[in-house]
Amino acid sequence: MEIVIEKLNVIYHPGTPFAKQALTDINLRISSGSFVALMGATGSGKSTLIQTMAGLIKPTSGRIWIGDQEMTGGSKQTAPIRRAVGIAFQYPEHQLFEETVAKDIAFGPRLQGLTEEQVVMRVEEAMRWVGLSPSLKDRSPFALSGGQMRRVAIAGILAMAPQVLILDEPTAGLDPRGQREMLEMIELLHRERGLTVILVTHQMEEAARYGEQLVILSEGRIALSGTPKEVFREAERLSQLRLDLPPITKLIARLNQQLEPPLPLTIFTVEELERELQSRWKRGEKG
Repeated sequence: MEIVIEKLNVIYHPGTPFAKQALTDINLRISSGSFVALMGATGSGKSTLIQTMAGLIKPTSGRIWIGDQEMTGGSKQTAPIRRAVGIAFQYPEHQLFEETVAKDIAFGPRLQGLTEEQVVMRVEEAMRWVGLSPSLKDRSPFALSGGQMRRVAIAGILAMAPQVLILDEPTAGLDPRGQREMLEMIELLHRERGLTVILVTHQMEEAARYGEQLVILSEGRIALSGTPKEVFREAERLSQLRLDLPPITKLIARLNQQLEPPLPLTIFTVEELERELQSRWKRGEKG
């Protein structure tokens, strides 16, 4: 589902002494089925932007289209947008409350008025999507590991069949293996289900590896936007924004001082770099 944002402004407490401009003149187009990484320093406006896209905050001015659903400051009905967009805030497992995994995942679909048969199907499907064994459905979610609990929370969102999935720092607090598994799960959902995914992250490595489009906010404005290759060309600007290039990109930049032709800046893993260098060695390239 495509997202189009035009001249979006959000002001908290407008018309009062406490007024604060959170977003200023945001123009953004996110293609249907794309994977976008949203980045920026603390206070840059990331949380406000994703909540506005999810229909939880109304624009002060400007407009947003989620598919064919339009939202402006004067919109009286935002329920269709909230149904189309699923959002998982940081530590979504803190919102688990039911006595079993299945009941927690089923909570949202039941609110949508589905039949019990449809709810059961949605629960089974969502558990499969996030890699949870069916044997866990009658377990208490609080008896699971942290990573499993987070998968249950995300399954509860997916069970409501959103077309856009927004994830706010989904790897926060997980160990390195849990982080890798969580991101691989999200990428698989994106590919197999065709979901439009918006990943909020402060990790450049995550953004580089999974994001097809990077959007970087600063002080409520879009400071940089483009493919990873386009954004990483702006090393000086990234430094000004208190962001840094991924270590692999820094290494490639150093290698390119001695290589001809230069290595592509679209390599984001050590394995990919190793394969590229081996391929060049076999072709007899110098450098």
